[in-house]
Amino acid sequence: KEYPELDDEFAKDVSEFETLDELKADIKAKLQEKADAQSEAELEEKLVDAIIANMEAEIPECMYEARMEDIAADFENRLARTAGLTLDEYLKYTGADKETFFEGFKPQAERQVKIRLALEEIAKLEKIEMTEEEMNEEFKTLAERYEMKEDQVRKIVPAEELALDLCVEKAIKLVRDAAKVTEITAEEAAAKEAAPKKKRTTKKKTEEAPAEAPAAEGEEAPKKRATRKKKTEEIDPSVD
Repeated sequence: KEYPELDDEFAKDVSEFETLDELKADIKAKLQEKADAQSEAELEEKLVDAIIANMEAEIPECMYEARMEDIAADFENRLARTAGLTLDEYLKYTGADKETFFEGFKPQAERQVKIRLALEEIAKLEKIEMTEEEMNEEFKTLAERYEMKEDQVRKIVPAEELALDLCVEKAIKLVRDAAKVTEITAEEAAAKEAAPKKKRTTKKKTEEAPAEAPAAEGEEAPKKRATRKKKTEEIDPSVD
Protein backbone atom coordinates (compact mmCIF):
# COMPACT_ATOMS: atom_id res chain seq x y z
CA LYS A 1 0.00 0.00 0.00
CA GLU A 2 1.13 3.51 -0.77
CA TYR A 3 -0.10 6.13 1.65
CA PRO A 4 -0.30 9.82 0.68
CA GLU A 5 1.90 12.37 2.41
CA LEU A 6 0.35 14.03 5.44
CA ASP A 7 0.53 17.58 4.15
CA ASP A 8 -1.72 20.46 3.23
CA GLU A 9 -2.64 18.86 -0.08
CA PHE A 10 -3.86 15.77 1.74
CA ALA A 11 -5.97 17.96 4.04
CA LYS A 12 -7.57 19.66 1.04
CA ASP A 13 -8.38 16.32 -0.59
CA VAL A 14 -10.08 14.74 2.43
CA SER A 15 -11.69 17.73 4.14
CA GLU A 16 -12.87 21.30 3.78
CA PHE A 17 -9.69 22.62 5.43
CA GLU A 18 -6.81 24.26 3.63
CA THR A 19 -3.99 23.10 5.89
CA LEU A 20 -3.04 19.93 7.76
CA ASP A 21 -2.84 21.83 11.04
CA GLU A 22 -6.46 22.93 10.67
CA LEU A 23 -7.53 19.35 9.97
CA LYS A 24 -5.64 18.05 13.02
CA ALA A 25 -7.16 20.75 15.23
CA ASP A 26 -10.65 19.82 14.03
CA ILE A 27 -10.08 16.10 14.66
CA LYS A 28 -8.69 16.83 18.13
CA ALA A 29 -11.67 19.05 19.00
CA LYS A 30 -14.16 16.39 17.91
CA LEU A 31 -12.36 13.67 19.87
CA GLN A 32 -12.30 15.92 22.94
CA GLU A 33 -16.00 16.68 22.57
CA LYS A 34 -16.78 12.97 22.34
CA ALA A 35 -14.63 12.18 25.39
CA ASP A 36 -16.26 14.98 27.41
CA ALA A 37 -19.74 13.71 26.52
CA GLN A 38 -18.79 10.16 27.54
CA SER A 39 -17.31 11.42 30.81
CA GLU A 40 -20.47 13.40 31.60
CA ALA A 41 -22.63 10.37 30.84
CA GLU A 42 -20.54 8.16 33.14
CA LEU A 43 -20.69 10.78 35.90
CA GLU A 44 -24.46 11.03 35.57
CA GLU A 45 -24.73 7.23 35.81
CA LYS A 46 -22.73 7.23 39.06
CA LEU A 47 -24.87 10.03 40.50
CA VAL A 48 -28.02 8.13 39.60
CA ASP A 49 -26.59 4.98 41.23
CA ALA A 50 -25.98 7.00 44.40
CA ILE A 51 -29.55 8.32 44.34
CA ILE A 52 -31.01 4.81 43.95
CA ALA A 53 -28.74 3.42 46.70
CA ASN A 54 -30.13 5.98 49.17
CA MET A 55 -33.72 5.66 48.01
CA GLU A 56 -36.37 4.25 50.33
CA ALA A 57 -39.69 3.41 48.69
CA GLU A 58 -42.28 0.70 48.33
CA ILE A 59 -42.73 0.33 44.58
CA PRO A 60 -45.62 -1.83 43.35
CA GLU A 61 -44.67 -4.63 40.98
CA CYS A 62 -47.17 -3.37 38.41
CA MET A 63 -44.99 -0.31 37.79
CA TYR A 64 -42.06 -2.54 36.85
CA GLU A 65 -44.28 -4.68 34.63
CA ALA A 66 -45.70 -1.63 32.83
CA ARG A 67 -42.19 -0.35 32.15
CA MET A 68 -41.10 -3.79 30.93
CA GLU A 69 -43.98 -3.77 28.46
CA ASP A 70 -42.94 -0.32 27.19
CA ILE A 71 -39.33 -1.43 26.70
CA ALA A 72 -40.41 -4.64 24.95
CA ALA A 73 -42.76 -2.70 22.64
CA ASP A 74 -39.99 -0.24 21.78
CA PHE A 75 -37.64 -3.14 21.01
CA GLU A 76 -40.27 -4.76 18.79
CA ASN A 77 -40.79 -1.51 16.86
CA ARG A 78 -37.07 -1.02 16.30
CA LEU A 79 -36.75 -4.64 15.25
CA ALA A 80 -39.42 -4.20 12.57
CA ARG A 81 -37.99 -0.87 11.43
CA THR A 82 -34.31 -1.83 11.22
CA ALA A 83 -34.36 -5.58 10.48
CA GLY A 84 -37.84 -6.10 9.03
CA LEU A 85 -38.55 -8.87 11.54
CA THR A 86 -41.54 -9.59 13.74
CA LEU A 87 -41.02 -10.50 17.38
CA ASP A 88 -42.08 -14.09 16.72
CA GLU A 89 -39.51 -14.40 13.93
CA TYR A 90 -36.81 -12.94 16.17
CA LEU A 91 -37.64 -15.39 18.97
CA LYS A 92 -37.58 -18.26 16.50
CA TYR A 93 -34.11 -17.30 15.24
CA THR A 94 -32.71 -16.79 18.75
CA GLY A 95 -34.37 -19.85 20.24
CA ALA A 96 -35.91 -17.88 23.11
CA ASP A 97 -39.47 -17.90 24.39
CA LYS A 98 -41.64 -14.86 25.08
CA GLU A 99 -41.52 -15.23 28.85
CA THR A 100 -37.71 -15.35 28.95
CA PHE A 101 -37.54 -12.48 26.45
CA PHE A 102 -39.86 -10.36 28.56
CA GLU A 103 -38.10 -11.14 31.86
CA GLY A 104 -34.81 -10.05 30.33
CA PHE A 105 -35.99 -6.44 30.51
CA LYS A 106 -36.74 -6.54 34.24
CA PRO A 107 -33.40 -5.18 35.58
CA GLN A 108 -33.52 -2.30 33.13
CA ALA A 109 -37.17 -1.59 33.94
CA GLU A 110 -36.58 -1.62 37.70
CA ARG A 111 -33.69 0.80 37.37
CA GLN A 112 -35.64 3.19 35.15
CA VAL A 113 -38.68 3.19 37.44
CA LYS A 114 -36.55 3.91 40.51
CA ILE A 115 -34.68 6.69 38.73
CA ARG A 116 -37.91 8.28 37.55
CA LEU A 117 -39.59 8.17 40.96
CA ALA A 118 -36.51 9.50 42.73
CA LEU A 119 -36.05 12.41 40.31
CA GLU A 120 -39.76 13.27 40.43
CA GLU A 121 -39.50 13.45 44.22
CA ILE A 122 -36.40 15.65 43.99
CA ALA A 123 -38.23 17.97 41.58
CA LYS A 124 -41.15 18.12 44.01
CA LEU A 125 -38.99 18.81 47.08
CA GLU A 126 -36.94 21.45 45.26
CA LYS A 127 -40.12 23.03 43.84
CA ILE A 128 -38.87 22.71 40.27
CA GLU A 129 -41.41 24.02 37.76
CA MET A 130 -41.56 24.88 34.08
CA THR A 131 -42.35 28.39 32.94
CA GLU A 132 -44.77 29.07 30.10
CA GLU A 133 -41.88 30.40 28.03
CA GLU A 134 -39.89 27.19 28.53
CA MET A 135 -42.89 25.06 27.56
CA ASN A 136 -43.49 27.08 24.39
CA GLU A 137 -39.83 26.74 23.45
CA GLU A 138 -39.95 22.96 23.97
CA PHE A 139 -43.04 22.56 21.80
CA LYS A 140 -41.33 24.61 19.11
CA THR A 141 -38.22 22.41 19.33
CA LEU A 142 -40.29 19.22 19.05
CA ALA A 143 -42.15 20.59 16.01
CA GLU A 144 -38.86 21.35 14.25
CA ARG A 145 -37.36 17.99 15.16
CA TYR A 146 -40.26 15.97 13.79
CA GLU A 147 -41.03 18.40 10.96
CA MET A 148 -44.57 18.99 12.16
CA LYS A 149 -46.69 22.02 12.89
CA GLU A 150 -46.58 23.18 16.48
CA ASP A 151 -50.37 22.84 16.84
CA GLN A 152 -50.15 19.18 15.82
CA VAL A 153 -47.45 18.52 18.41
CA ARG A 154 -49.54 20.14 21.15
CA LYS A 155 -52.44 17.82 20.29
CA ILE A 156 -50.25 14.72 20.38
CA VAL A 157 -48.05 15.50 23.40
CA PRO A 158 -49.92 16.22 26.68
CA ALA A 159 -48.56 19.41 28.24
CA GLU A 160 -48.61 17.98 31.78
CA GLU A 161 -46.56 14.92 30.83
CA LEU A 162 -44.08 17.04 28.90
CA ALA A 163 -43.73 19.44 31.84
CA LEU A 164 -43.04 16.53 34.20
CA ASP A 165 -40.40 15.13 31.84
CA LEU A 166 -38.68 18.51 31.68
CA CYS A 167 -38.81 18.89 35.47
CA VAL A 168 -37.10 15.51 35.79
CA GLU A 169 -34.36 16.72 33.44
CA LYS A 170 -33.94 19.81 35.61
CA ALA A 171 -33.74 17.59 38.69
CA ILE A 172 -30.84 15.54 37.36
CA LYS A 173 -29.09 18.77 36.36
CA LEU A 174 -29.59 20.07 39.89
CA VAL A 175 -28.05 16.88 41.29
CA ARG A 176 -25.17 17.18 38.84
CA ASP A 177 -24.48 20.81 39.76
CA ALA A 178 -24.62 20.03 43.49
CA ALA A 179 -22.22 17.08 43.25
CA LYS A 180 -18.64 17.54 44.39
CA VAL A 181 -16.55 16.34 41.47
CA THR A 182 -12.76 16.15 41.41
CA GLU A 183 -11.15 16.07 37.99
CA ILE A 184 -8.05 13.94 37.62
CA THR A 185 -5.82 13.03 34.69
CA ALA A 186 -5.80 9.62 33.06
CA GLU A 187 -2.38 8.97 34.60
CA GLU A 188 -3.66 9.79 38.10
CA ALA A 189 -6.67 7.55 37.60
CA ALA A 190 -4.46 4.64 36.48
CA ALA A 191 -2.10 5.14 39.42
CA LYS A 192 -5.00 5.26 41.88
CA GLU A 193 -6.44 2.05 40.45
CA ALA A 194 -3.07 0.26 40.61
CA ALA A 195 -2.16 1.40 44.13
CA PRO A 196 -2.64 -1.25 46.85
CA LYS A 197 -5.43 -0.42 49.27
CA LYS A 198 -4.32 0.12 52.86
CA LYS A 199 -6.07 -1.83 55.56
CA ARG A 200 -7.56 0.47 58.16
CA THR A 201 -6.94 -0.04 61.87
CA THR A 202 -10.25 -0.97 63.42
CA LYS A 203 -11.39 -0.88 67.02
CA LYS A 204 -13.32 -3.89 68.15
CA LYS A 205 -16.40 -3.42 70.30
CA THR A 206 -16.53 -4.52 73.92
CA GLU A 207 -17.46 -8.18 74.01
CA GLU A 208 -19.61 -9.64 76.79
CA ALA A 209 -18.40 -13.09 77.86
CA PRO A 210 -21.06 -15.77 77.64
CA ALA A 211 -22.68 -16.85 80.89
CA GLU A 212 -21.23 -19.95 82.48
CA ALA A 213 -23.37 -23.04 83.03
CA PRO A 214 -24.27 -23.69 86.70
CA ALA A 215 -21.94 -26.12 88.50
CA ALA A 216 -23.10 -29.63 89.21
CA GLU A 217 -23.71 -30.63 92.85
CA GLY A 218 -20.41 -31.16 94.67
CA GLU A 219 -18.37 -29.25 92.14
CA GLU A 220 -16.90 -25.83 92.67
CA ALA A 221 -18.70 -23.18 90.70
CA PRO A 222 -16.48 -21.74 88.00
CA LYS A 223 -15.52 -18.11 88.36
CA LYS A 224 -17.42 -15.74 86.11
CA ARG A 225 -15.24 -14.31 83.40
CA ALA A 226 -15.07 -10.55 83.45
CA THR A 227 -16.16 -8.34 80.57
CA ARG A 228 -13.03 -7.15 78.82
CA LYS A 229 -12.06 -4.86 76.01
CA LYS A 230 -9.79 -6.11 73.30
CA LYS A 231 -6.99 -3.78 72.41
CA THR A 232 -6.88 -2.09 69.06
CA GLU A 233 -4.79 -4.18 66.70
CA GLU A 234 -2.30 -2.33 64.55
CA ILE A 235 -2.19 -3.86 61.09
CA ASP A 236 0.90 -3.56 58.96
CA PRO A 237 -0.37 -2.32 55.54
CA SER A 238 2.61 -3.91 53.83
CA VAL A 239 1.46 -7.39 54.80
CA ASP A 240 -1.12 -9.01 52.53
